[in-house]
Amino acid sequence: MMGLSRTHQGEALTMKFKHNSPSKNDPKVTLTIADSVSRGFYYEYTRQSHEFQRLKTLRSDREFRLTNRVRLQNRIVHWL
Repeated sequence: MMGLSRTHQGEALTMKFKHNSPSKNDPKVTLTIADSVSRGFYYEYTRQSHEFQRLKTLRSDREFRLTNRVRLQNRIVHWL
């Protein structure tokens, strides 16, 4: 049986759960894990650090540009 973050053949397996239980010892969690595995609601997680870094940079640049755009719009409105 797979755990929440168990390494299998060098790759981390990540599970998506349908049940959000506050207790990790809840019997429903075991059933949810078994159901998720049997239905294929899991995927092998491989992190592409270069792609994630690029997305992070693009998101940061977008936020910076949007902030400056709003500042400029507010200045223009204030001048008028």
